[in-house]
Amino acid sequence: MAVAELDMITDVFNRLVNSCHAKCISEKYHEPDLNKGEGVCIDRCTAKFFESLNHAPLLRMV
Repeated sequence: MAVAELDMITDVFNRLVNSCHAKCISEKYHEPDLNKGEGVCIDRCTAKFFESLNHAPLLRMV
């Protein structure tokens, strides 16, 4: 049971990172830290990602 939960959490984390990184971070790194725009984008993307997870069971019922 614990292994399945860990696998699920790891999958969610990896999907979050892949999705938000692709949307918010340029492929050309100019600075070692996120700039303000990237940071705001990551915050919004993360919030939307988890909001979509909260609504996912409702979508399956329709």
